[in-house]
Amino acid sequence: MSSPSINLNRAGRKAISVVMPVLNEAASLALLLPELAAALSRCDVEWELVIVNDGGSDNLEEVVARFEKQSVYSNVQLLRLSRNFSKEAALTAGLAAARGDAVLCMDGDGQHPPELIRRMVAEWRSGNDMVVAVQSDRKHENRLLAYAKQRFYRFLQSGERFQIPPMPATSA
Repeated sequence: MSSPSINLNRAGRKAISVVMPVLNEAASLALLLPELAAALSRCDVEWELVIVNDGGSDNLEEVVARFEKQSVYSNVQLLRLSRNFSKEAALTAGLAAARGDAVLCMDGDGQHPPELIRRMVAEWRSGNDMVVAVQSDRKHENRLLAYAKQRFYRFLQSGERFQIPPMPATSA
């Protein structure tokens, strides 16, 4: 499953690494991986998928192996952490393993729509060093969760080191 010898820059094309930390999300990935591969294939880039198992105990390896067997894509790395270290640690491990010219971080539960990848790649190709997708509608969230997220982002921005786009309000 791990393919460290993949040459991502064949024919001089740009390469994207998708880093995906997961914890017991094999069922979601079984649905997401084909959709993700299709979206990446439409972007005219070489790509790799770096899946980081953050100590999960589901059948993730089986799902990834099935995906590789059923598709023409062999550019998938599966990293296994010895236990659950946290999403941030899993992202860090994935970023260290990524070999693309750009990295796209996605959750494995399907909350980040693959159809946005093409627009994000276009923004990157137009010269942007960083492209951030912002959720424009939070109607599906309950008020307590939306309030907690707003407070969190306010806290992050209070130090002035990070500027994160404002989160839209929920209208429940």
